[in-house]
Order: sequence, then structure tokens, then C-alpha cells
Amino acid sequence: MKTTRNLVAILLVAFASLFAINAGGQVSSFPFPIGTPQIVESNAVSKVNRIIIWAWYYNNTNNDYMPLMTSVAYITTSLTNKAQMDTVIATELTKIVNTLISSTNQSIVKDKGIECGIACCTAANGNMAFPSFSTPENIFIMPITVDGKYQAPDLSSFSTTMSGDIPYYIPNMKRARLVVGLKGNPEPKWIYDGDLDPLKEILKSDGFMYLPQWAITDSSTASGQYWLKLSIITKTTFQIFDGDGNLLSKTPIIVKYVRSGNTLTVYVLGGDSGQGFRLQQSMDNKTWANGDQPLSFVSPLAHLSTNVVSGEYTFSMTNNVASYRVVLINGTPY
Repeated sequence: MKTTRNLVAILLVAFASLFAINAGGQVSSFPFPIGTPQIVESNAVSKVNRIIIWAWYYNNTNNDYMPLMTSVAYITTSLTNKAQMDTVIATELTKIVNTLISSTNQSIVKDKGIECGIACCTAANGNMAFPSFSTPENIFIMPITVDGKYQAPDLSSFSTTMSGDIPYYIPNMKRARLVVGLKGNPEPKWIYDGDLDPLKEILKSDGFMYLPQWAITDSSTASGQYWLKLSIITKTTFQIFDGDGNLLSKTPIIVKYVRSGNTLTVYVLGGDSGQGFRLQQSMDNKTWANGDQPLSFVSPLAHLSTNVVSGEYTFSMTNNVASYRVVLINGTPY
């Protein structure tokens, strides 16, 4: 029985310096690289700085594929497009096949070629993301026979596939939220927010944000069928992007006040999830001061059928406060 190899599982335990490429690990914020397949692919390729290839040969003793090698190479020129990346991989695969052909190991069945797993990844801040590009399944490459001798096949048409979730790395990212809807309909259809639903978290523990390819490659204003709103909070910034990756202005917070004795309840009826506000108070309606209350940040708990956030916040007030108000802050909760 042939042993099934899980590329993702192997990737998780692989050491991360196998196939180094001199490329950056950050994405540009202006505009954010989303909107069309070309924009997403170009950015993803430019961020790939690890390409890992595992190869197995068929062993006639065990009657199964056994580890042959893990490719190690160093590339000094940054990748500029997917065709270049695929050519690099095809060149390495050819070298691996030639290693198989030249082997004198009698347990190797050369006619059965090699089985390969391929992962094109981004490494940043000590972590490595899940692949941006790979082959959907392990591939088999068979040597060909020319004049009675083995040689590597033509791999010039080799091509990887872009992953279903594309990793993005932004330093000090603390929270991410993606809202997607159908063009022409302002109501959100999909909300990706781990605070709203842990199963919809797009900012993973490895520090990378994973965005669904189907949405971010079809969200341009000119030709996309989706609109989207991507919110990103770091230690120092809170930014919102549209489907073209352009910065959006923040939606004004809408509030309602209810005071009962010394208790003030602030109901947030609108705004962007993640926005912050501070309660201010005045004794003469002229001079305003920050209250003793900490900064508050709009809850992500929203009605799934709308894009309006809602929240309820309770504050204790002193007797001599004549007026109170809420002011928006530019900071973040981190």
C-alpha cells in the first residue's frame, strides 16, 4: 500500500532555510495589493522567499516511495513574476531527476521516477506562512529514454497553482476584519472576523493574515463582482481598504446616550468595527475634559445581515457633570 504524504504537515515541521530568495516580507499599504488576479499574483510572487521541494524515489525493497532529497538552492535575484518562479522550480526538478538517473543505488526503480511536493512560501518575523503557490497534489515526474539512456523530461510547461488563501504580512498586526458583498448590493454577504466567529479568523497565530483568493482577485471597481472592506489594526494604525486596495475614510460613529442617576449608557449604533472613542465631560458646557474612563473600542459584534456595528457601554458619572460627549480617537487598543 502506497504511503500518502501530506505536504502541509511536512511543511509545518520543515526547517525554513532550504531554498532562500532575496525578497521582502512586507506588503505595501498604498494601495493594498488586492483587486484582480494579476495584482494579487504579482504581489504574492514578490513576497515568496522560500521555495521547498521534497522528492521521493520508488524503493524496490519496501515497494513504496522513500525520501530521496530536499532541494537546497540560493537565489540572489528577487522573483518578478510567476513564470520566472515556475522556471526556477522546473530547473530544480530537472536537477533532482538527473540525481535519480545518476544514482547507483540498486534499490531505486528509475522507471517509476520521482514523487515531488512543492511549496512556495513567505517567511517573516521568524515564522513561515502556508504556501502562496504549490501543486494541488504531489506530482510524479518520469525520466524518458533516448537511445537507450535515461534523461530528464522537458519541464518547460511546469506551473504551480495559487493557493485558496493568500498570506499577507504586516508588522505588528493585531486585528483584521474582512467584509465582502455582491456588487450592487450594499448588504454584506460574508464577514471574516475572529472576534465575531473564531472559525472566521483571518489573522492567524503565525502573524500572517490570510485572505480568500476568490474575493480579493475579483473585487476591483472596474471589473470585479464583489465589493469588500478590509480593516487592519496594528499597534499604531487603523486602516480600512476597499476592493481596489485604496484607503477608505472611517465611517462616523453614531451614538445614543441614556443617563439614569450616575450611570451613563452609550449605545453605538453605527461606525466601523475597531474604531475607538473616549468619553468627555464638562461642568459648564464650555470646558471639556477626558473622563477617568479608559478608551473604548467599537465592538465587532454586528448583525450578520448588515454592515452596522453595535455596542453598549456603561460609564459611572459624578453628580456635578452637566454634559458629556463622545469623541473619536485616532489610536488603537494596543
